[in-house]
Amino acid sequence: MKSKLILWGSLLVISVATHARSTESAPFIETLKSYSEMFMPSAAAAEPYAPAYNYTWSLNVNLPAGYHYNTNGNTNVEGTAYIYTHDPGGKITDPIIIPEGFDALNKRDWNDLYDYLNKENMVECLANLGYDFIILNYKEGGTYIEHNAYLMKHLIELVNQNKTQANKNIVVGPSMGGLVSRYALSYMESNNMNHDTRLFVAFDTPNNGANISLGIQHFMKFFTQNTMKEELDKQFYNNLRSKAARQMLMYHIDASQSSAPYPSADPLRQEFLNHLDAIGNYPKALRKIAIANGSGTGKKQFKNDSFTPLGEGENILSFHKDIILVNYGATIKSLPSFSGTSFQLSKCWKDIRPATETETFSVKNVTPYDNAPGGYRNVAGEIVAGSDGDASTTASNQCFIPTISALGINTSNLYYICRENTSALAISPFDAIYSPVQNQEHVLITHENKNWLLNEIMPYQRLNIYSSFLSGKGPVDLEGYMEIRLLPGTILSGSIGARAYIGSNIPRCNVASRVAGNSEEGGIFVQTHIENSHNSETTAIFDPIQVYPNPGYGNITITGVEDGINLIQVFNLSGAQLYTSTGTGDSEMQMDFTRFEPGFYLLKITTSKEIILRKIQIIP
Repeated sequence: MKSKLILWGSLLVISVATHARSTESAPFIETLKSYSEMFMPSAAAAEPYAPAYNYTWSLNVNLPAGYHYNTNGNTNVEGTAYIYTHDPGGKITDPIIIPEGFDALNKRDWNDLYDYLNKENMVECLANLGYDFIILNYKEGGTYIEHNAYLMKHLIELVNQNKTQANKNIVVGPSMGGLVSRYALSYMESNNMNHDTRLFVAFDTPNNGANISLGIQHFMKFFTQNTMKEELDKQFYNNLRSKAARQMLMYHIDASQSSAPYPSADPLRQEFLNHLDAIGNYPKALRKIAIANGSGTGKKQFKNDSFTPLGEGENILSFHKDIILVNYGATIKSLPSFSGTSFQLSKCWKDIRPATETETFSVKNVTPYDNAPGGYRNVAGEIVAGSDGDASTTASNQCFIPTISALGINTSNLYYICRENTSALAISPFDAIYSPVQNQEHVLITHENKNWLLNEIMPYQRLNIYSSFLSGKGPVDLEGYMEIRLLPGTILSGSIGARAYIGSNIPRCNVASRVAGNSEEGGIFVQTHIENSHNSETTAIFDPIQVYPNPGYGNITITGVEDGINLIQVFNLSGAQLYTSTGTGDSEMQMDFTRFEPGFYLLKITTSKEIILRKIQIIP
C-alpha cells in the first residue's frame, strides 16, 4: 500500500567614545566622537515612537555561590522587564520573551527596543493576534553573558508564575540576546528546571562568534590611547573591552597584539564556550530555529558600488587630518586570506613635528572574516560620515555575524552554501534555518524573514507529524499546500523511499534524509531530520481544526473547533484587522472570502478557552 497524507491548507553593538586631551586636538576628537554610535542600530538615531507598555518588573537576583565569576557568592544582577500585552488589563496569556542584545553603555530604553523589534510591524502584528511581549533590558549590558543569562532564567520563571493560560513560551534572542537565551535555557534544562518553552529563535546571533574588523579595532585603540584623558578611557573599555564583547569576538585587538602576528580571541571567549559545553551547549527540550542576515549563497560583502565583491587584504579605510603642528593618519585593510606570510593590516600615526609616533599591525594565518557572507555593520561608512571629509572608504560594510555563525553551522568554510542545501542541518544544532540570498544589515527584520518566522511562531495550516512512524509497501508521500513540518523523532520508511510535495504534484525533494521548502519571497528553509526505518505502523497526527479549501476562494469552512467559535477575525500579514464576525458557539462556521484580494491572511478564532491562529491563502 502507499501512505499518502494530505493537508489542505544586538543586538550586538559596540560603540567607542573619545574625548580631547588638549584643546589643540579637539577638532580631531570631534571627528572621533561621531563614531560613538557606529554600532548602534539605525533606529536609535531617530527619535523612535513606541506605545505605552502595560507595566514593568524590576528584576534583581543574587548569583549563587560558585556560579561563573562569582567566587564570593554575593554578586547581584539587575534589569527591567517591559510587559506589553494584547490584553488591556495586562494579563499574560501567550508570552514571547525577548532579551536585548549588547548594550555596554546601557543607553537603550523601551522606545529603542520597541522600535527595532517592530520593524515590518512585527510586534503589533503578533500583539493583534493575541501574543504578549516581555522584553528584558539589562542594567549592565556589557557584563558576562552568563550573568545576564541568569537574569533571563529568573525572568522565564516569573513569566511562568504569572501567565494565566497554559500556552508555552516563545523565546526570541536577537544578536547577543540569542546567546543569553541559549545559555539560560540550557542552564535550566541541565538543572532540571522547567522553562515551559516550545520555541527558541536565534536571530542573527553570534553562535560561533562575531567579527569587528581587526584593522578598525587597531585604529580605535591607537587613537583612543593617543587622544584621550586617562580617566575617560573607561568608555572605550565599556565597549570593545567589555566582558561580553571579549566573550563574543573571534579576534580581539588586545589578545591579537599579544599573540602577534597570529590574531586570536580573548581568553574570556574560550571560557564562555567551555561553560556552554558544560550545560549541553544548546537547549534540547524545545524547537530551535535560527535566522541569519548573511547570504546563504556564499556572497561576499560588496563594495560601495553594490556590485563589486570586497576582496581579502583590500583597503577599506583611509584617514588623514592635519591640526596645526599635528598630523594624524591611518590606512586600514580587510583581513587577508589565510597565509603564512605576514601581512600589514593597519598603520596608524600621530606626527607631532619633528617627532612621529607610528604603529603598524601585521597578521598571518588569519581567517578573512571582513568580507565573508554575514549580517553586516556599516562601520567604515559611519567613520567616513563623521570625518568631515578626512576619511574615505570604498567598502562601508564589513561582515559582523558570519552566516555560518548565525546558523551555528559546524564548518570552517565561510562560504558554505546554506540555501537549498539539504545537508546544512546535519552540521547545525538547529531544527530549521533561514538565510537570504543577499547580505543584509545585522538584525534587520525584512518582509521575507518576518513571514518565515511567523510560520514558525503560529501553527498555520501545515502538516505536523510528531514522533510518528510512517511506512508502506510503496513510497510514503507527504503533501501540504503551505509547509510540511516533521518534528524530531519522525521516522519514515517505504520500499522505494519517501517523497514530499508542497503545493504541487511534483516532488520537491526525496525525503529519505530531509524535507526542504520554499518561502514566499525566495528565501530557503530546510526542515527537520527524517530517518529511514522499517515499521509496520502508519500513524499521522493531524490538527483537528481544519480550514478548507486552503488555498481557496469564495466560501471557506472552519471545522473541528470543539469549544465553539465565539469570534472570527481576519488580519493581513502586517497585523491590520480587516474583518470581524461574531460566532454562534458552534464547532463549524463558513465564511465568504470573496471580499478579499488574492494573497495571504491570518485567521484568528476565539473560543471560550483559547485563541486559535491559522494562515490562509486566497487565490483568484
